[in-house]
Amino acid sequence: MIAEPEAAADALERLWKEWDDGGRHESLQTLRFAIGEQVRSDHLQPAAWARALVCYGWIREGNMPVRETEPLAREALVLFRELAHEPGQCDAHDLLGDTLETEGDLAGALGEFREYKRIMLALTGWDPDNAQWQEDLEATKGWVAQLRSKVGRE
Repeated sequence: MIAEPEAAADALERLWKEWDDGGRHESLQTLRFAIGEQVRSDHLQPAAWARALVCYGWIREGNMPVRETEPLAREALVLFRELAHEPGQCDAHDLLGDTLETEGDLAGALGEFREYKRIMLALTGWDPDNAQWQEDLEATKGWVAQLRSKVGRE
């Protein structure tokens, strides 16, 4: 994470996804502790720092008070924007949207998921053969529709 931050950030994302998709919850908790040490330090470069914040938030989601998750997501979003890293921005919007929805801020969550969708539409336009981005785009369309109906009932 220190010597090659961009490569490490990509590897961390792939590892989190593989373990999360595979239901390897104990492994994820071990990873959480390792990432937590990095997140609390100030040794990481922006790319690795932003990815560590998002992965840490994803792993801790549901087990960490939302008041602790929201700042992680917002800080990651700022870093990914500074890096002009659109996939990372989507991930930060996802974490922030989930957090705001849990807090009961449905309008705020809807705004985050709409921004995620906007960026993902651009990404899939640039690389229509990226199956993961296509899947993510379809998922976010569902999130936006669900939240739009909930917000309309408030």
